[in-house]
Amino acid sequence: MSTALVLTLANQAPYHYANYPFTAFATQGERQYGCQADGLYELVGDTDADAPIAAQITTGLLDLGEPLLKNIDALYLGYRAAGALDLTVSVGQSDGPQTVNYRLAETPAAPVTARLKLGKGVKARYWQFRLANTDGADFELETLDILPIVLQRRI
Repeated sequence: MSTALVLTLANQAPYHYANYPFTAFATQGERQYGCQADGLYELVGDTDADAPIAAQITTGLLDLGEPLLKNIDALYLGYRAAGALDLTVSVGQSDGPQTVNYRLAETPAAPVTARLKLGKGVKARYWQFRLANTDGADFELETLDILPIVLQRRI
Protein backbone atom coordinates (compact mmCIF):
# COMPACT_ATOMS: atom_id res chain seq x y z
CA MET A 1 0.00 0.00 0.00
CA SER A 2 1.09 3.54 -0.61
CA THR A 3 0.82 6.76 1.28
CA ALA A 4 -0.24 10.11 -0.09
CA LEU A 5 0.36 13.69 0.97
CA VAL A 6 -2.40 16.04 -0.11
CA LEU A 7 -2.50 19.83 0.15
CA THR A 8 -5.83 21.64 0.10
CA LEU A 9 -5.07 24.87 -1.74
CA ALA A 10 -8.00 26.84 -0.31
CA ASN A 11 -6.61 26.81 3.24
CA GLN A 12 -3.12 25.30 2.80
CA ALA A 13 -4.15 22.33 4.98
CA PRO A 14 -1.97 19.25 4.45
CA TYR A 15 -3.37 15.73 4.74
CA HIS A 16 -1.56 12.39 4.93
CA TYR A 17 -3.34 9.25 3.78
CA ALA A 18 -1.85 5.85 4.65
CA ASN A 19 -2.79 2.39 3.36
CA TYR A 20 -4.51 3.86 0.33
CA PRO A 21 -3.61 2.32 -3.03
CA PHE A 22 -4.45 5.59 -4.79
CA THR A 23 -2.00 7.83 -6.60
CA ALA A 24 -4.32 10.83 -6.96
CA PHE A 25 -7.55 12.23 -5.53
CA ALA A 26 -10.26 14.44 -6.99
CA THR A 27 -13.48 16.07 -5.82
CA GLN A 28 -16.49 16.79 -8.02
CA GLY A 29 -19.20 18.60 -6.08
CA GLU A 30 -19.79 16.51 -2.93
CA ARG A 31 -18.23 13.34 -4.38
CA GLN A 32 -14.63 12.23 -3.78
CA TYR A 33 -12.61 9.95 -6.05
CA GLY A 34 -9.35 8.03 -5.86
CA CYS A 35 -7.28 7.07 -8.89
CA GLN A 36 -5.02 4.05 -9.23
CA ALA A 37 -3.47 2.13 -12.13
CA ASP A 38 -6.60 0.12 -12.92
CA GLY A 39 -9.17 2.92 -12.76
CA LEU A 40 -11.06 5.64 -10.95
CA TYR A 41 -12.99 4.81 -7.76
CA GLU A 42 -15.62 6.80 -5.90
CA LEU A 43 -14.80 6.94 -2.19
CA VAL A 44 -18.07 6.08 -0.45
CA GLY A 45 -19.19 4.07 2.54
CA ASP A 46 -18.55 3.90 6.26
CA THR A 47 -16.22 0.88 6.22
CA ASP A 48 -13.14 -0.34 4.39
CA ALA A 49 -13.74 -3.96 3.35
CA ASP A 50 -16.17 -4.26 6.31
CA ALA A 51 -13.58 -2.91 8.80
CA PRO A 52 -14.07 0.41 10.66
CA ILE A 53 -12.11 3.28 9.15
CA ALA A 54 -9.57 4.69 11.59
CA ALA A 55 -9.13 8.44 11.24
CA GLN A 56 -7.12 11.05 13.12
CA ILE A 57 -6.06 14.67 13.02
CA THR A 58 -2.63 15.46 14.43
CA THR A 59 -1.16 18.94 14.72
CA GLY A 60 2.50 19.62 14.28
CA LEU A 61 4.60 20.54 17.29
CA LEU A 62 3.19 23.93 18.27
CA ASP A 63 4.94 26.62 20.26
CA LEU A 64 1.76 28.74 19.97
CA GLY A 65 3.74 31.76 18.80
CA GLU A 66 5.73 32.01 22.02
CA PRO A 67 9.26 30.66 22.60
CA LEU A 68 8.83 30.55 26.40
CA LEU A 69 7.60 27.59 28.40
CA LYS A 70 3.87 27.43 28.80
CA ASN A 71 1.18 25.54 30.63
CA ILE A 72 -2.18 24.92 28.99
CA ASP A 73 -4.99 25.23 31.48
CA ALA A 74 -7.81 24.41 29.07
CA LEU A 75 -8.70 24.05 25.45
CA TYR A 76 -11.98 24.27 23.60
CA LEU A 77 -12.99 21.94 20.79
CA GLY A 78 -15.86 22.59 18.43
CA TYR A 79 -16.72 19.16 17.05
CA ARG A 80 -19.36 16.69 15.97
CA ALA A 81 -18.89 12.93 16.38
CA ALA A 82 -21.01 9.85 15.74
CA GLY A 83 -19.06 8.04 18.48
CA ALA A 84 -16.51 8.75 21.19
CA LEU A 85 -13.24 10.47 20.26
CA ASP A 86 -9.82 10.24 21.88
CA LEU A 87 -7.74 13.39 22.34
CA THR A 88 -4.04 12.83 23.02
CA VAL A 89 -1.96 15.76 24.28
CA SER A 90 1.81 15.34 23.94
CA VAL A 91 4.65 17.53 25.12
CA GLY A 92 8.36 17.17 24.55
CA GLN A 93 10.43 16.90 27.72
CA SER A 94 14.16 16.39 28.24
CA ASP A 95 13.47 12.87 29.51
CA GLY A 96 11.24 12.02 26.52
CA PRO A 97 7.72 12.84 25.39
CA GLN A 98 4.84 12.87 27.86
CA THR A 99 1.31 12.06 26.69
CA VAL A 100 -2.08 12.29 28.32
CA ASN A 101 -5.31 10.90 26.84
CA TYR A 102 -8.81 12.29 27.17
CA ARG A 103 -12.11 10.81 26.00
CA LEU A 104 -14.67 13.09 24.30
CA ALA A 105 -18.35 12.16 24.21
CA GLU A 106 -20.45 11.38 21.18
CA THR A 107 -22.38 14.36 19.74
CA PRO A 108 -24.53 12.94 16.93
CA ALA A 109 -27.09 15.69 16.46
CA ALA A 110 -25.00 18.82 15.95
CA PRO A 111 -21.57 20.30 16.59
CA VAL A 112 -20.87 21.24 20.21
CA THR A 113 -18.18 23.12 22.04
CA ALA A 114 -16.42 21.14 24.73
CA ARG A 115 -14.11 22.62 27.35
CA LEU A 116 -11.32 20.30 28.37
CA LYS A 117 -9.28 21.10 31.47
CA LEU A 118 -5.79 19.69 31.08
CA GLY A 119 -3.66 18.29 33.88
CA LYS A 120 -1.83 20.84 35.97
CA GLY A 121 1.91 21.04 36.32
CA VAL A 122 2.90 20.21 32.75
CA LYS A 123 5.22 22.85 31.32
CA ALA A 124 6.72 22.76 27.85
CA ARG A 125 7.52 24.94 24.89
CA TYR A 126 6.17 22.54 22.29
CA TRP A 127 2.73 20.91 22.39
CA GLN A 128 1.03 18.48 20.03
CA PHE A 129 -2.62 17.43 19.82
CA ARG A 130 -4.10 14.32 18.21
CA LEU A 131 -7.83 13.69 17.79
CA ALA A 132 -8.81 10.14 16.74
CA ASN A 133 -12.05 8.32 16.21
CA THR A 134 -12.98 5.08 17.97
CA ASP A 135 -14.50 2.13 16.15
CA GLY A 136 -14.56 4.06 12.87
CA ALA A 137 -16.92 6.77 14.13
CA ASP A 138 -17.49 9.67 11.76
CA PHE A 139 -16.34 13.05 13.12
CA GLU A 140 -15.72 16.66 12.17
CA LEU A 141 -13.43 19.11 13.95
CA GLU A 142 -14.63 22.70 13.54
CA THR A 143 -12.33 24.54 15.97
CA LEU A 144 -9.47 23.95 18.37
CA ASP A 145 -8.89 26.92 20.67
CA ILE A 146 -5.88 26.58 22.97
CA LEU A 147 -5.47 28.83 26.01
CA PRO A 148 -1.79 28.82 27.01
CA ILE A 149 -0.43 30.37 30.17
CA VAL A 150 2.97 31.73 29.21
CA LEU A 151 5.61 31.29 31.89
CA GLN A 152 8.66 33.53 32.29
CA ARG A 153 11.26 30.78 31.77
CA ARG A 154 12.66 29.59 28.45
CA ILE A 155 13.91 26.25 29.79
